[in-house]
Amino acid sequence: MGRKSLRSQKSIYQKSREKAGLTRKQASEKIVYLSENQLEKMERNKSAIDPRDVLAMEEAYGDYTLSSCHCAMHCAIGQKYDKAVELYSLAQIIVHAELAYTQLEGDRQRLLQLGAAKSITAEEAEFLKESSQRMKDLGQAGRELELWLKMKPIQSAEE
Repeated sequence: MGRKSLRSQKSIYQKSREKAGLTRKQASEKIVYLSENQLEKMERNKSAIDPRDVLAMEEAYGDYTLSSCHCAMHCAIGQKYDKAVELYSLAQIIVHAELAYTQLEGDRQRLLQLGAAKSITAEEAEFLKESSQRMKDLGQAGRELELWLKMKPIQSAEE
């Protein structure tokens, strides 16, 4: 079996692999097209990581947070528009979604009025910007719920 890493600054890829209980050799056997050496270079940020490699690691390690973390850290588009999805409890996700939904519900009438307007004021533009953030928050809660469903085993009705 491989030796235990003593590095204090581990990449998200190495942490994810170790959390899955896999050595680099075992990981490379699961991701057949990546060698141990390639994995080590990726984990140590000594070579670029293709998004397809990140998706393969997600599947091999069962850690579906890797792609959103990768995009938030390494992709210019992800850095601008995305927030890394974290694994929260179902209760936290529901509260997050409910808060965003409730705030948007309060904006509903004004949004409908502005949608019919021919032009908007600076104050209305600010309101739209705030509403846009609430919509993003609701979308983020949806992504969190999707991740939770991928990561948590679902019990059958008989259990």
